[in-house]
Amino acid sequence: MISQLSERGLIVAPLGRDSEVASRVLADNGVRSIVCAGLTGLVAELQTGAGFALVTEEALYTADLHPLARWIGDQPEWSDFPFVLLTHRGGGIERNPAALRFLEALGNVSFLERPFHPTSLVSLVRAAVRGRRRQYEARSRLEALADLNATLEARVDAAIAARLKDQERLAKAESALRQAQKLEAVGQLTGGVSHDFNNLLMAISSGMYLLDQPMDAEQRRKVVNGMRQAVDRGTTLTRQLLAFSRRRPLAPKTVDLRERLLGMDEMLHRSLRGDIDVNMSFDDDLWAVDLDPNELELAIVNICVNARDAMPDGGTIEIAARNGAGDLSAARPDTVIITITDIGTGMSGETLSRAFEPFFTTKEIGRGSGLGLAQVYGFVAQSNGHVSIASEPGKGTTVTLSFPRSDNPLSPVETSRSESAVPAGGRDKSSSRSRGRLLLVEDDLTVAALTKQMLEGAGLTVVHAKSARDAFRELEGNRGIDVVFSDVMMPGGMSGAELAREIRARWPELPVVLTTGYIEAARSAVGEGLEVLVKPYSLETLVTALDAHLPGAGAASPAASQPAPSAGVRAPRA
Repeated sequence: MISQLSERGLIVAPLGRDSEVASRVLADNGVRSIVCAGLTGLVAELQTGAGFALVTEEALYTADLHPLARWIGDQPEWSDFPFVLLTHRGGGIERNPAALRFLEALGNVSFLERPFHPTSLVSLVRAAVRGRRRQYEARSRLEALADLNATLEARVDAAIAARLKDQERLAKAESALRQAQKLEAVGQLTGGVSHDFNNLLMAISSGMYLLDQPMDAEQRRKVVNGMRQAVDRGTTLTRQLLAFSRRRPLAPKTVDLRERLLGMDEMLHRSLRGDIDVNMSFDDDLWAVDLDPNELELAIVNICVNARDAMPDGGTIEIAARNGAGDLSAARPDTVIITITDIGTGMSGETLSRAFEPFFTTKEIGRGSGLGLAQVYGFVAQSNGHVSIASEPGKGTTVTLSFPRSDNPLSPVETSRSESAVPAGGRDKSSSRSRGRLLLVEDDLTVAALTKQMLEGAGLTVVHAKSARDAFRELEGNRGIDVVFSDVMMPGGMSGAELAREIRARWPELPVVLTTGYIEAARSAVGEGLEVLVKPYSLETLVTALDAHLPGAGAASPAASQPAPSAGVRAPRA
């Protein structure tokens, strides 16, 4: 900061009235100044600070200039103190030979010839003060630079230490993020797998119960087939987990893809819905490939199940295989290419970019573990192949698998057992003795078929709906439904809990009992005052829960005649 002493003027005029006149002129124009007693006094005041000095030439003629010259020579590098010298003959050397001596002695000097006009004096003084201010600014910059240089090493050390701390914090944050992602992945996997296995256990538990009941050979065959399908699905899920964890070794064989894919027809029919058609087409001279046929079937089923879920209203899946020149290896361009195309909802760019990511799924909670396409990717990569997906929202999806051509002879063709699916429709032939009419809402056809058979055996007439939309169609058709029994997790955009809320709003007197194998969904539904049975449950527990809502509640039934263990989470009806 510039002080008043830093800008004051110092006047040295020992003869006449020059000092008085100059001081008065400067004061009238707002310039502070003091009169010094000769050059000795000037040097003393310069030590305190000044903006300029006004000196008459006669003050310099006989004086000792050495003290002033030393002060001028000892100025810091930023300073060039300004002098205004009053002369009688101007500053030109031709008119004033002493001017050269004064220039050499004072350095930064301006000459003002007497008699002078006050305006000329004020103009020179203000110019000198402006110059002095710029010098002070230079001093401030130099001092700041000196401070910076003095602390630069410390600042660099501090910056490096801060950077290291930031890197350490970043590493900790990244580690925490990876751990959180792992926990999230485990949570997604646990939720999806537990739901899937609970459904399988429900199918097996129900089938075991039915096997103890009187039935004809055809009914027993259907029950056994349903249980076998549940076991097969459990095996498939386990294989997916093992394939993802790379703990299942491949057993490659030289495979005829045409025969292998055609042999999957029954398997695909069991895995897909009745409103899904599968068309296959192949090159006549399709080359053989070396791969694990079981893993190939699992990959094809996984892709087709995704295609099924992308076509909630039904549609067609096209499976084609052809010979082609691939880009798997420059040394081996011959490949066999399999394409699986659906006409479903397609994928957004973001979904497509994460399609092969383990545990990533766009399905409802509990309806998928996110391992299907991860298994496909892992299997194809381990088979020295390549997989890609082309998809656009609303335009369907095509998955392309490419495998290197094999020159080996074909392995012996493996035969597989053909199994018939368990039907999910049909009416109870003993409806004449029905104790009530129940609407069963369940998208899993195996679970639905077995549950329907159990309930019909308990004296109920069962109408099956595989989605909330189908359920509303049945209810609006005035089918005389006494109670609705619905799964919580369903496709189509409306869950069982949402279905129950809508039924409560439209048909307040119609009771709804929900079931799920996903604990968090059960807790959420119970929190809304809905009644929930957690899978797997026994027939006794199910009938006991339904009996309270059927006409003539409390009437004896084959299942309700004995106490039933608690197998679900229940809440009073709202």
